[in-house]
Parts: sequence; structure tokens; C-alpha cells
Amino acid sequence: MLPVVLLSGGLATRMRPLAEKIPKAMLDVAGKPFIYHQLSLLKKKGIKHIILCLGYLGEMVEDYVGNGSKFQLEVQYSYDGEKLLGTGGAIKNALKYLDDFFFVLYGDSYLDVDYYKIEEAFNNSDKKGLMTVYKNENRWDTSNVIFENNEIIMYNKTSRLKEMRYIDYGLGILNKKLFLDFKKDTVFDLADFYEKLAEERQLLGYEIFERFYEIGSKEGLMELEQKILGADKHNNKETALMETELRPGGGGVDYIFEFQLNNPLTKLMDRISYYKRQEMFDRFMQYTRPDSNSKVVDIGVTPNVSLPSSNYFEKLYPYLNNLTVASVENASNLENIFKGVTFVQMIPGRPFPFMDKEFDILFCSAVIEHVGDSDNQRFFLEECCRISKKVFLTTPNKGYPIEFHTFLPFVHWLPKALHQKIINTLGMKFFSKAVNLNLLTKKELLNLLPKDCKHIIIQQIKLFFITSNLILIIIQE
Repeated sequence: MLPVVLLSGGLATRMRPLAEKIPKAMLDVAGKPFIYHQLSLLKKKGIKHIILCLGYLGEMVEDYVGNGSKFQLEVQYSYDGEKLLGTGGAIKNALKYLDDFFFVLYGDSYLDVDYYKIEEAFNNSDKKGLMTVYKNENRWDTSNVIFENNEIIMYNKTSRLKEMRYIDYGLGILNKKLFLDFKKDTVFDLADFYEKLAEERQLLGYEIFERFYEIGSKEGLMELEQKILGADKHNNKETALMETELRPGGGGVDYIFEFQLNNPLTKLMDRISYYKRQEMFDRFMQYTRPDSNSKVVDIGVTPNVSLPSSNYFEKLYPYLNNLTVASVENASNLENIFKGVTFVQMIPGRPFPFMDKEFDILFCSAVIEHVGDSDNQRFFLEECCRISKKVFLTTPNKGYPIEFHTFLPFVHWLPKALHQKIINTLGMKFFSKAVNLNLLTKKELLNLLPKDCKHIIIQQIKLFFITSNLILIIIQE
């Protein structure tokens, strides 16, 4: 297995004041320094040799890691010196510890991937370098890669194009010889290096299908902590709320992900969906009776406004000046689209960032089926009840013959393991995971309710005379 050059020498300015007196690698994540989790994962993946490129407060990292023996790794150190050399200059400075090829990994990345397969893919190519990429669609950060036919066509972190749907995942493979022409202590960035290789059509792309984790931001640190805590709790299995690439805010009948947007069925179902969502909105107004003074929150909006049914509640609700919208995605763009609303970003797996009974009414359309297993769904519903006096929640009915995420009939009625295997075989890997799609029947929905819920109403929305959606109304006043 190739050695890993771990780039951990930056100033971590985005993580101040947390990283003002300690390096970012030593930030606490789930009770231990981040570098502990990073090196433990690399050891688990078969890595044996690490070169740690350090700069700002790097001695603290070396004091903690030592020679790597407690991780069953060989760890060597390369320091920038009096001036920071940039990610590219740091690699140049570490060449004395390297033979030919090596992995390069950003020091704030936690990447649970198959290093063997990535190395094998590179060995089977004739490219000078490799970059792992993820189809980000601007979700976790701004996309910066054009990736086609296993090749990086363009990579640029400053000039962003609409064709850029992928993002640099944070792991690459490079050859020592590529750095020999640079002078010692030259300051340059690895991004510029990757960009040049892409221009020369010498950068192999390797697509990763699991989201990345990082501690380059406070939000990223919290997300990683939840993942690690969840992995410990569930014996290293994925936790539902952290592995869900939550795309909430769609609503009643269909759930439109970006990769479905060009599907003719999607556009047809969205027309039907919007009609049904108007019916749901009418039920909302009838049963909750809001007025201009009512404090209302919509849990699960989406920044995607490309379809008529996107954020339908905001389009129909008349009292936007007293409406808060919330999501695990950055949907702050809605404040410009729907004048008067206030956006609040939530953190997956954490309590909602609101006080007890802060709102008069909570609206939530087609989110609970995307938050994971029954324990996570129960927690989600408890949080809805905690922050609001009234709850109006919709979810698709598992008993409807067609499953509108996959457009497949009857398959979702099969035993869960068989259902997941079939849709995975059909190329719909995302929906094959229970953490991303866990449909509910009426009975299952009622079983999730907190024990102290008393005033409950269940409504049904029908499509072609069959119940397609369930509406749960909870009155706690």
C-alpha cells in the first residue's frame, strides 16, 4: 500500500477561536483529538506509512502521535519551517521520505473509502495523477470539477462553471517526480498543481459515492462528531441521520432529487404533486387556523427552486413575515426569494435549534421518511412536538402501489432486504439504504408518537382513489 502524505500545516483560520492555541489536527472530536480518528481510520484501511506535513503548532501533533507505534503505523514528520509553504510546497519539502508514488490527503479530511481500489485504479491507468471526486451538486460545498469518463476535464477552485457538478473529495495519488523541478522552500498550492494536470489531460478521476466528512468548518466538525459517536453506538455501522443526504422540503407525492430532474416521469409527477400539495396546504389552513400573528416554522425546506412543487408551502402561505424556514442544507437563498422569511440551518442528528414551544405551528412535508430508522424518526417527531404547540406533518403512504422516489410499483412492499437489493441492482443505490428512505404505514407512524400526545388527527390524501399520503396533526394546547 502506498504511503500517505497528510497535509496538516495550515493556520485553520476558519476554525478560530477553536484552533487559535492548538492545531486543527488536535481539535476535540468525540472526546479525542481529530488526528487520533484520522490515523485510526487509515490504519483500518491498510495504510502503514504516514508522512505528516506540519506547520502551525505542529509540535503538539508530534508530541501526541510520536513515532506512530500506538496506531501501529510508521509516522515521519516534515515541517514547513519559518514560513508556510502551501500544500504543494509542503509535499515538495517531504520528498526525502518518499520513493515514487504516494497518496496525498488533506489534514482536515475524514474519508472512509477503499484505498486498495483507488490505488488499483491508478495502477491500471497511464495518467500522472489521480483525484477522487464526489457528485456534490453544490450540496456540501461549491462544486469545482468537471468529470467525464473517469477523467478530470477541468478543476478550478476560483472559476466556477455550471458544468461543475463534482467536487475534489480530498484524496489523490501523485508521483514524486512531478515535484522535482520545484525549488526547495517554494510556496505553491496543490490545487494549482491539480489544475495543471487536468489541463494536460493527465489527471485520472475516481468517483466516490459516499459523502465526505471534514473539520474545515464548525458545522463539519459537529457532523463528523455525530458520525463517530453514532459509529461507536451502532458498532461501526452507519448512523441514519448522519449518512442521510437529506433533501427535505419536497413534499407529498414525489421527492425530487437533482439526478431525477431530467426524467420525464419526474416532471409529470411534479405536476400531479403540486395539485396534491395544494390540497395538503388547504388542510393545513383548515386544521391549524394560522393568522398574521402566528409564529410558524417549516422544517425541511430545500434550496432547490427549479420545480413548481419546490417549497410549495412558502409559495402559498400568506404570512411570510412571521415564518421561519429550517433545513440541514444551506437554504439561505430562500430569504431573497420569499421576502420576510427567516432561515435557520439545522445539524443532522442534533436537537432542533429552537426553544421549547417557540412556535405556534410546525409544518413539515415529506421529511420524516428520510431521517433514518424508527429510532431516528421517533427522535425527529419528538423534536417537532417539543418546539411547537401544533404539528402538521405529511409523509407518503407505504401502502400506495407506486413508490414515487424510484417510480417502481409494488417493490417497496417486499421484505426490506429484498426491496433494497432490487433497487440497488437497478442502479438506485441511494434509495437502497434505509437511512435514505424509510417509508411508513399509518400504524407505523402512530407508533412513533410521544406517549404524552393526546389530541391527534390522522388525515389521508388520495391519488386515483388510493391513499398516497398521510397527514399527522398534533394539537398540544
